[in-house]
Amino acid sequence: MRRLHLLLAELTLLRQKALWLATGRILRRRPSYARRSGLREGGSGYGGQDGIFGFAGFRKDAPRLAAGCFTVLVIVFTQTASAALTNRYVDKNCATPSEPYDSWENAATDIQTAINYAYTVAGETVLVAAATYDTGGVTNYPTATTLTNRIAIYKAITVRSANNDPTNTIIKGAWDPITTNGPAAVRCVYMTNRASLIGFMLTNGATLTSGGDGWYDRFGGGVHCQSTNTVISNCVLACNSANGAGGAWYGTLYNSTLISNSAPNGGGGVYFSTLYDCTLTGNSTSNNYGGGGYAGNMYGCTLTRNWALKGGGGARLGILSNCTLAGNSSGGDDGGGGAFGSILYNCVVSNNAAKYGGGASVGTSCNCLLTGNLASNSGGGAYYATVSNCTLTGNSVPNGNGGGAHQSILYNCLLSGNSASSNGGGTHFGTLYNCTLTGNSASNAGGGTVTGGLYNCIVYFNTAPTGSNWFNTVFFTNSCTTPTTTVWAAGNITNDPMLVNKGSGYGTNHVAGTYRLAGNSPCINAGTNQDWMTNAYDLDGRARIRYGIVDMGAYERVNEGTVYKVH
Repeated sequence: MRRLHLLLAELTLLRQKALWLATGRILRRRPSYARRSGLREGGSGYGGQDGIFGFAGFRKDAPRLAAGCFTVLVIVFTQTASAALTNRYVDKNCATPSEPYDSWENAATDIQTAINYAYTVAGETVLVAAATYDTGGVTNYPTATTLTNRIAIYKAITVRSANNDPTNTIIKGAWDPITTNGPAAVRCVYMTNRASLIGFMLTNGATLTSGGDGWYDRFGGGVHCQSTNTVISNCVLACNSANGAGGAWYGTLYNSTLISNSAPNGGGGVYFSTLYDCTLTGNSTSNNYGGGGYAGNMYGCTLTRNWALKGGGGARLGILSNCTLAGNSSGGDDGGGGAFGSILYNCVVSNNAAKYGGGASVGTSCNCLLTGNLASNSGGGAYYATVSNCTLTGNSVPNGNGGGAHQSILYNCLLSGNSASSNGGGTHFGTLYNCTLTGNSASNAGGGTVTGGLYNCIVYFNTAPTGSNWFNTVFFTNSCTTPTTTVWAAGNITNDPMLVNKGSGYGTNHVAGTYRLAGNSPCINAGTNQDWMTNAYDLDGRARIRYGIVDMGAYERVNEGTVYKVH
């Protein structure tokens, strides 16, 4: 208490000194705080023989300073007065809980009590012993909301499991016993900006479906964050439910697992979140998009066995970089078993399924591998998408068209070993630039492609009962295929493209080859240069125009002795 009086006295004296410096007024009497705390005048402390209160060395004839110059000092002292950083402790089984909860011996027995007691200072930490925390609750966070949160981290502090142990340190919400999401539901965690949660399992959280605040009370069954300016690290979010965002609403997640969360209105796993090195498995949305994630960004994540009714089994409207999307599915007409309406960069998209676009529907894919995906109607690998520098192989459509891609735009892509039960084993409709299509099959027509425009492409060694390489109205420009079309532009050739190794077999039975150009290929320097090629790269990551004129196909030939990177 004495220390507090001293600090208050210092603040008062600073304010008086600032007033004097700004106005020239002299305070002749010490304030009550100074008298009570024993501060003396004169000497090297505060004041002097003339009664001026100030630091040693200040004089009445000193230059006058603006009072605002001392505002910074007041703020600094005020922060100092709050307290040094102190860990708070939580142990559900502590026998002697007591304030200030600053050791395991006097730890709080519930997390919220320790949060309430913690200072709002960056670095302040609440350490939590392993246990299941499934009682109590906080409402009205944020203000005017209705849903109960098991805990509310309403301060910019860190709440951390003592041993970074999400398996045994559990925050458990509650489902409405009748409807799962409903008036009796309890969310696991609410988090304000700059708060952090590390090393917990969040499970059995749920939200309202009506009433309350539409966003705060109905989204985020596991955790609801005010923005992505919160951190959730090394956590497991499992078996949570919500009207939307079953696992997490906003927040930035690191090294976390989201499993078996659900939300009928989108984002079974996450919604508007940013994820790094996370795993999303078995999440679902029964009436919307984004089984794994909706409208979030993911980096280095793995999405498996997620499901969405309408589209984007793995993800919808997200940016995904260096991710793996495998075994996801969607059931609606918008498709995208792996992703719908998303930007995929350097991703592996495999064994996903949908009605349209087994791998990806709409959106953009760049430097990706799309393999083993299935669409029941059209676009085994991609549907209505823009695809650049990708490999599409082993994709299929058992009851439709476009084994590799349907109605898409492709640049520098390899399509091999894809199949369609009807037309267009490689592609159906669409526009292709510098692509190689080989080893694809169609049960009806157009083993390589059906209807579209192809520039600088190689369409060879495909199979179908009608039109082994192409069928219907296909416009070729500086491409290599056979036979010729009725409109055969100058620059097209029918010669064997002389691939290093064309592989063997067709469709999903195709055995991969090496599809780069041999040194005697007629496709070398036989394409036509286009504006998009400036600063562009081929499928191996080499300059798209290497020796003045672009080659046909997905790969530029490198002269003997040149070192190059293999994609």
